[in-house]
Amino acid sequence: MRLLTRYLSREIYVSLTLVFTALLMLFAFFDLLGELNDLGRGGYSITYVLLYVLLTVPTRIYELFPVAVLIGTILLWCRWRQILN
Repeated sequence: MRLLTRYLSREIYVSLTLVFTALLMLFAFFDLLGELNDLGRGGYSITYVLLYVLLTVPTRIYELFPVAVLIGTILLWCRWRQILN
């Protein structure tokens, strides 16, 4: 039973990490594109744009974690269903 628990835990964590990383990178890219419109106005350089995107990452983590858990779990169920058939 311990081996099964370890296997399931590892599968859940891998699935969650992949989905969470992909969502976080996608939203950071969208934030970067949104801030590029203001680039060059009033001394707003690329350094400040990247700093802004970097500082908004913790908020995105808080917002995206429930969605990542939901999507990761659904993907994991689909993968298990393919293995069982």
